[in-house]
Amino acid sequence: MGLYVFILFGSNFLDPLVAGWFNDAYGWRWTMNFGSIICAVCFIIMFFFMEETIYFRDNVIHGEVASSDSSGSQASKEAKHDANSTKEISESAPKAPATGTYAFSSPRNINSGWGKYGLFKVLPGRPSNVDMLRMAYRPVLMVFRLPTVAWGGFLYDINLAWYNVLNGTASPVLTGNPYNWSAALVGCIYAGPIIGTAVASLWSGNAADWITLQLARRNNGIREPEHRLWVLAVSGIISAAGLITWGVGAYHNVHWVGLVFGLGMLTFGVVTGGSIAVSYNVDCF
Repeated sequence: MGLYVFILFGSNFLDPLVAGWFNDAYGWRWTMNFGSIICAVCFIIMFFFMEETIYFRDNVIHGEVASSDSSGSQASKEAKHDANSTKEISESAPKAPATGTYAFSSPRNINSGWGKYGLFKVLPGRPSNVDMLRMAYRPVLMVFRLPTVAWGGFLYDINLAWYNVLNGTASPVLTGNPYNWSAALVGCIYAGPIIGTAVASLWSGNAADWITLQLARRNNGIREPEHRLWVLAVSGIISAAGLITWGVGAYHNVHWVGLVFGLGMLTFGVVTGGSIAVSYNVDCF
């Protein structure tokens, strides 16, 4: 999860750094055009060259896996036949407690051979139109049915709001008096958020895992999702300090180094909050 948030937020802070220098060299119109060209190229690569990622989940009913394809049913029959043939031998051996018989079918590989180059595929067991509609409104129901999802979403959204505050105020503050920076220099200010993102990914990833394990040892070896929330105590303080440093410092025209530190601390809190919000829900469910 730490690597995920580093790539997610780090790429967003790397773009303004590059775009600032691109703007001074080619103008703001070609800066927007260049971004559009990159999006178009990525769309073509993902649509035509990336493999299918649809996932079929087998259902477990009464201790057996119900597969939707015929190959899975055949595999289940063969597994039951093998079990019956070895029943006489296994009766003489000590038996371990069992909770059910599971007949797992081998996962189908839809990307084998020339199948990976097919543009469109009709697969048995694929989601129907009704299933797709249900998937569209299901996240809304989760917010009302699962309080942890609602809380995690609120935490993630609050941190995204501060992220937008950062982007919305950086250019007006640094291009005006007394700084009067160019677009390229404004882009360079994002070096602070990039460093803050790297530190936050380590804090919310490796450090959070270590803290969680230490708390689990003190809790008689029981690991609880709430153990991961303790890292927010540090990131909340640092984020608040970063907001004050950035806002009050810009108002009093402090040196630009102070503003860089403020943005870095603010980014540390934003990235940590977003990462912990997702990790907490993953641990819960």
